[in-house]
Amino acid sequence: MGIRKRGSIWWIDFTTPSGERVRRSAETESKADATEFHDRLMAEAWRQQKLDEAPRRSWNDAVVRWCKEQSHKATAEEDKAKL
Repeated sequence: MGIRKRGSIWWIDFTTPSGERVRRSAETESKADATEFHDRLMAEAWRQQKLDEAPRRSWNDAVVRWCKEQSHKATAEEDKAKL
C-alpha cells in the first residue's frame, strides 16, 4: 500500500494505469482516512483510464477556472457576485 507518515500527516504514493506517479498529502492524521482517500484516488484513476470516464469536477473548481479565464472582462466583478 502506498501510504506513509511524515511527521503526523499521512502521504499517498501510487502509479496510475497510464504510468503517471501520484504523490500527495492525505491532509489527515488518521491512517484509516488516509487509506480510504488512497483507495478512492486509485479507483478514480483506474476508471478514468480503463473506462474512459471524465474526471469529476466540483462547482467551486469550475467557478475558479471561469473567473481566471474571464478576468479580462469589464464586468468580471459583477460576474463574480452573481456566481
